[in-house]
Amino acid sequence: MPVRHFGAVLSMEQWQAAADKLKAAGIDFIIEPHVRFKGEVGE
Repeated sequence: MPVRHFGAVLSMEQWQAAADKLKAAGIDFIIEPHVRFKGEVGE
C-alpha cells in the first residue's frame, strides 16, 4: 500500500475476533478485513 500504515502481530484467532468485533460495531472499512497472500509466504 502506498500510504503510511502500521502493523500488529496477532494470532489468527485474535485477528478474527478483532475483525468480527469491528464489523459488529458497524465500522465502515475502506478495505474489508481479509487475509492477503493466503497460503503464501507473508500470509
